[in-house]
Amino acid sequence: MKQLINNEWKGNIRELENSIERAVLISGGPELLPEHFFLDTTDTANPSHSAISIQAGMTVKEMERQLISKTLEQVNDNRTHAAELLGISIRTLRNKLKEYQQELEESQTEAAAQRG
Repeated sequence: MKQLINNEWKGNIRELENSIERAVLISGGPELLPEHFFLDTTDTANPSHSAISIQAGMTVKEMERQLISKTLEQVNDNRTHAAELLGISIRTLRNKLKEYQQELEESQTEAAAQRG
């Protein structure tokens, strides 16, 4: 409750409502804990609950990949919940993950070819 009260709600009550709805989906249980919320906290002691890292020069594709990865991590790889939180269809999420896997395989093949 303390984190919810102290958070700056730029989107007013709608932002608070959306955060609570997401937390309910993530928690999957009767109790909402701080780790179920995506709040902008400065708790660097626990990097697994930190926000995605956005840096100057980063592409939108890289940010998207981080956001998808972090969301999947938060929902214990439940793709249905992740898609709901991200506001995309499960099919779109599957396609993105398949695309990321193909890119990884291509880069590994290129690296192996360069080595010899």
